[in-house]
Amino acid sequence: MEKEDLESVYIRLIEKIRMDLNEIEVYCADYFIKEKIHKIIEYIDQDTKNNRTVLADLIKEKMNETKTMNSDLNTDFYFLYRKFLDGKINIQDAQQMYDMYSKELKTP
Repeated sequence: MEKEDLESVYIRLIEKIRMDLNEIEVYCADYFIKEKIHKIIEYIDQDTKNNRTVLADLIKEKMNETKTMNSDLNTDFYFLYRKFLDGKINIQDAQQMYDMYSKELKTP
């Protein structure tokens, strides 16, 4: 598995865990457990922010890579990069689009 594929899996897994923890936190009545869950969510949020930086760097790298090879994909990566940095799309959607565009790049 390539580095980009592993990062994609990692980001999706972290986001799923975070969503489940949020749900548990809402339904849990025990204050101690809620506090522990909240701390775990904070750790995940901090890590996810780092993943946002990694994903933005990956998108920018692909944007530069496709500049001379494929102008259409270059444009797609550029718009993805701008939307992601501007917060118009979330990390999951950006990751999915990045994966889709990367597959197009690999397909002749």
